[in-house]
Amino acid sequence: MSPFTTTLIEWGSTLLSLYGFWLCIRHRSSCFVVFLVADLGWFASAWVNSHSALLAQQSVYVLLNIVGYVMWRRDERLREELERIETRELKSAAVQEEELMTRP
Repeated sequence: MSPFTTTLIEWGSTLLSLYGFWLCIRHRSSCFVVFLVADLGWFASAWVNSHSALLAQQSVYVLLNIVGYVMWRRDERLREELERIETRELKSAAVQEEELMTRP
């Protein structure tokens, strides 16, 4: 791979990492996907340039991105389920209260 291509990959990965941080600040689960692509770019650059420490670091980052995304999605699903249960219970409580008010 030419030095120019490697530099393009590194700058692209840098910009993606910055965008990933912005998404993270905005609490978007898509930040993990953006970070994953950026880290794969850094991994490719480290591979081509034989940077073993950076390879190890990016391997861990890729794994953490995958785990983080899976955990974030799981937490979102749990939150949605809890909201559905709360809504159902609130509606049930409102119906029971209305029935009590209409009794003689």
